[in-house]
Amino acid sequence: YSYDQNGNLRTDSRKGLNFEYNHLNLSKKVTKGSTGESISYLYDATGRKLRKETAGGNRDYIGGIEYGNNGNIEFVQTEEGRAVNTGGTYSYEYMLKDHLGNTRAVVKQDGSILQTPDYYAFGMELNRNRLTPSPDNRYKYNGKELQTGLAIGQYDYGARFYDAVIGRWDVADPLAEKYHIISPYAYVANNPAIAYDVDGRKIIYVNGFFSRLLNLGGFAPGAAKEEYWNFFSPTFITSSRQFMGATNSELNEFIDGSSYVGIDQDAGDRYERGMQYAMENYDDLIKGMKKGETFKFVSHSEGGGFAAGMAAYLISKGQTVENMLYLSPDEVDDKFSSPIETFSIQSHFQGDGISPSKRLEGVDVYMNFSTLNGKKPGFGGNHGATVTTANIKKIKDVMAKFGPDAKKILSNGRWTVTETKNGYTFKREKEKEDED
Repeated sequence: YSYDQNGNLRTDSRKGLNFEYNHLNLSKKVTKGSTGESISYLYDATGRKLRKETAGGNRDYIGGIEYGNNGNIEFVQTEEGRAVNTGGTYSYEYMLKDHLGNTRAVVKQDGSILQTPDYYAFGMELNRNRLTPSPDNRYKYNGKELQTGLAIGQYDYGARFYDAVIGRWDVADPLAEKYHIISPYAYVANNPAIAYDVDGRKIIYVNGFFSRLLNLGGFAPGAAKEEYWNFFSPTFITSSRQFMGATNSELNEFIDGSSYVGIDQDAGDRYERGMQYAMENYDDLIKGMKKGETFKFVSHSEGGGFAAGMAAYLISKGQTVENMLYLSPDEVDDKFSSPIETFSIQSHFQGDGISPSKRLEGVDVYMNFSTLNGKKPGFGGNHGATVTTANIKKIKDVMAKFGPDAKKILSNGRWTVTETKNGYTFKREKEKEDED
């Protein structure tokens, strides 16, 4: 592989392809070196693809409508699939997708199956010679369009192309300098089992209680927002972003969910404050986001109720909250609950003297740990131990035990994971406990 000065893939010797880009770093032309054949792409001023030109003909894209080489509508995309044009008569095809937006089956109105693609974790297709509808459905992994001409074999995500064979983007992430621990070409921080890439999403961090006075003795964070998280672990923000599957282009937003003196508000009050905040700042929260783009939340202690309130309001407005991570949430006794529409994980340490370990209503997975780096954190340390890279690693290790479909499995039921001296126990609501 070789790259231009902007970090864009220029040559792929494995496939014998040469790439050219426009001023927006979008693929402008792909040429097969051995034959001179090429594919050209035309975009509007905002970077939206309008046309694909090949020796065999052109394809035009007008919103969700695609026109074939003869200038006629080939199909119209809808929320559930597509309507295919056959001589002026439209027939409906449904696309059944998994939790990552991958098309797993294309089904006709009469129930007959037209296509059943399978994928490796990073998107390379299995069983490529299985059923193929006519016209061919190219919207497969993550629901993105596969570029089939010249055997490019890459998916168009709008902002850049993705090579599912090697699990890497063709174009460097524009915010790579802010997240140096992650490769600028890495797909969803190398965590494709629980996340998929959508440009422009936001990951929101809601902090808990802070006190400048207590901070003088090193007992609590002395400030809100980003400084709050760095108090516990300077690497936590980076490691939590990786776990949540945040891309480098996915922006951090830090929000203060602290009470004033620690006893003036309960979790129910903070839940209402979160809803109020989201309502008053709704336009700013969704600014720059497009249809289908999502939110994620990471919260600690008092921030749990605030984050849940924000998420509830965003969902009520039709926004999608993809994942929520609650770290040592405070006062979970019937004061608030996690939105059932969102996949959520709660992490707590046994013996937490500030926020006793108890399951938050509505969470999909409740992880109750006892040790960190092989030791018990202690009465006071248990509360902040969740805001560490070491704890993120424990959560990832637990998720890994469920395999590549962890999120899908854990979404179907309420799971409790408890750390014992013999390992972990896994219990699903109304089911027997199995020991790891």
